[in-house]
Amino acid sequence: IEPQTESDPAALLLQLLTAFGNLVGRHAYFNVEAALHFALLFSVIVGSTSKGRKGTAWGRVRSVLAPVDPPWASKRIQGGLSSGEGLIQAVSDEGAKDKRLLIVESEFASVLQVMTRTGNTISSMLRQAWDSGDIRTLTKVPLLATNTHISLIGHITKGELLERLNTTEAANGFGNRILWTCATRSKKLPHGGSLAESVVTNMAGTLRESFDWLKSKKTPFRLDWDAQARLLWESAYNDLS
Repeated sequence: IEPQTESDPAALLLQLLTAFGNLVGRHAYFNVEAALHFALLFSVIVGSTSKGRKGTAWGRVRSVLAPVDPPWASKRIQGGLSSGEGLIQAVSDEGAKDKRLLIVESEFASVLQVMTRTGNTISSMLRQAWDSGDIRTLTKVPLLATNTHISLIGHITKGELLERLNTTEAANGFGNRILWTCATRSKKLPHGGSLAESVVTNMAGTLRESFDWLKSKKTPFRLDWDAQARLLWESAYNDLS
């Protein structure tokens, strides 16, 4: 995609990984000690309004993924996150057969703003979803959603992020569950990029093959390092720790 778009390569890659991981659902996992990490990511793209081409990158990614699983693309990509209770309702045990949910918030600053309101439970519910996939309320009328697969894509400017990510959310584990990615316009294409339909079809076909292969497994597939990835992780581990 990159040669035919003004989008930042990092914005393309992170949104593709986040969205495809959500599409895959709980069919694949990575094992870390006793914890199973399924293919879910929270990614927020940080860039200037318009010139950051955040939405342009997402549009390219969605166009490639939509043919892989059309029902997922039409029904399980949602926005408008405003309350933890609303989040549970979207994947509740009572009403949702498909527990995949990709939240795409083009104005992520508004989500951070809502989270500062007294009693709002978005942060808590998202952290529960990231950790275990089970989210619930302990109110008079309890709400429950189990075995969920919730991913997040957000777009925000640097100024909004610095202003609205308060110290509590930065320290309580919400902020460090997110992959924060800087995005800038990669090049100037006065007439925009033009991807051939065959290119999009081929990319979608490759992803569909992976998706169908995972779905054919009787149990979730355990992912592991290859030799090159293992060396890269070992070389970075101390610095990241």
